[in-house]
Amino acid sequence: MKILKFGEIKFSPLIWKECIVKNSELKTAEEIYEYFCEQSDRLAWCKGIIVNVPNKRVRHLINGYVLFDILEWCGRIKLVKFKMWQLFEDLVGEILREILRTKDECSVIHVDRLPGFKGLDYVITNSEKKDGWCVGIQCKRYIGSALPKCRLEDFGSYSRGVSASRLYEKGVELHQRFPKKKFVLAAFNAFRGDKRQEQRFQKLKRSWDCVMVFDKNVDVKYPYEYKISLPELKKIIEWC
Repeated sequence: MKILKFGEIKFSPLIWKECIVKNSELKTAEEIYEYFCEQSDRLAWCKGIIVNVPNKRVRHLINGYVLFDILEWCGRIKLVKFKMWQLFEDLVGEILREILRTKDECSVIHVDRLPGFKGLDYVITNSEKKDGWCVGIQCKRYIGSALPKCRLEDFGSYSRGVSASRLYEKGVELHQRFPKKKFVLAAFNAFRGDKRQEQRFQKLKRSWDCVMVFDKNVDVKYPYEYKISLPELKKIIEWC
C-alpha cells in the first residue's frame, strides 16, 4: 500500500476531539501518523488511496478521514468519544466551509436536531437571499441499497435510515416541505451488490438534487482501493 505523506493529512475538528480525550492513546498528529505507518504492513488488503480533488485542503482533510476509516475498519483503533458517522458528518461540514470560504455572503450552519430541519444536518445560508438558506445537506457514512421498500419495517431504525429506499422517501419529503431549495445527499460509500440494488441507488437521483458519494470504488473485494473524487462540489458552489 502506498503510504500517505505526513504533510498530506489534516484532521477535522471532531477527529482532534477524539484524539485528545482522556482514554485516547494517540494524542498528536505525529503519533497517529506514526501508528498508521507501523500498521501499514498489516493492511495489505488496502491497495491504495487515490483522492482526485483539486482543492488542497479538502484533499488533505479527506486523507485524514480515510486514515481513520482504514484503522477503524480493520480494528486497529477503537473510537472513544465519537462514532465514524459523526466524524464523516464533521468532515462534510469542513469541506463545505472550505469550498465556500471566498463567498462572504454564505455560511454553513449545523442544524441537526434543530426544530424545523428534520432530515438535514447542514444548511448553507445566503445573506443576499430573502428566505435565508438555499441548500440543505444530509450526511450518511454509507448508503445501503439492499432493503426493498416493502421490507423496511422488518429492520431496525439504523438499517432503515441508511437504506436507499428510505433515503429516496426522505428526499421527496424534503422537496415537499421546502419546494424552492436544493438538497444534497452526501455519503462516503454506497454499497451496491447487484442490478436491483444499483437501480435503488440510481433512483435516489430522482428525489435529491445531488447525490455525492465520496468513494467511487464499488468493488468491495480485497484488495480494497479508495477512489475519491467530488465533481459535485462545483454544483453546490453554483447553487450558493
